[in-house]
Amino acid sequence: MIEAGDRRRESGNAPAGFVMLAPMLLALTLALMALALSLYAQTVIADAAAEGARAGAVAQSAQAARERTAMLVEQTLGSRYAGGIDARIESGPAGATVVVEVSAPMPMLGLALPGPTVLEAHAHAMVE
Repeated sequence: MIEAGDRRRESGNAPAGFVMLAPMLLALTLALMALALSLYAQTVIADAAAEGARAGAVAQSAQAARERTAMLVEQTLGSRYAGGIDARIESGPAGATVVVEVSAPMPMLGLALPGPTVLEAHAHAMVE
């Protein structure tokens, strides 16, 4: 059972506890947001590569694949992330294939600050 004297000594603990926990909760929240943004960027890059490969396969052109991929990445993430796009047509035993490779920096603190780590995506589509 808590006595009256004990209650007076424990008053004011809530603000001290909040001050100690708030920086940790803020850091955890920011880390989760950075992780979510990185996963979003990876998904956008992979989808843009696949869509670019499809567009190149229909047009039978590596240039069309490169342009479509760059447009999608620029519209979604920004022009900083559309620099490393390579598209080519490879011929193999099954026929010609459009190959799109995208490499972009991983966003560290939002999309405004690209980081040193690189995100990569590869996509293939059979020429029609």
